[in-house]
Amino acid sequence: MRSLPDWVYSGYEDRHLDPGPIFQSAERLAKRMKKSRSQVYSEAVEDYVARHDSDTVTEQINAICDEVDTRPDPFLTEAARRILAATEW
Repeated sequence: MRSLPDWVYSGYEDRHLDPGPIFQSAERLAKRMKKSRSQVYSEAVEDYVARHDSDTVTEQINAICDEVDTRPDPFLTEAARRILAATEW
């Protein structure tokens, strides 16, 4: 007999992990890399969070901008100024 309200169980059967192609691929990858499945999953989640966490993405973009000259190119600035000056508004 269920001890929790029915809404807790609603759709539960549809939400279990399906040992389908993704999990089989993860199993093969773990064997090929000589790592445990949990290590592969842990690294995958770490990578996913790093790529999708907006603060992390912003930090990575800022780090690149610190290394690259992001000042406007004088030639392009002048070309844009001339085009805008010649454009009828």
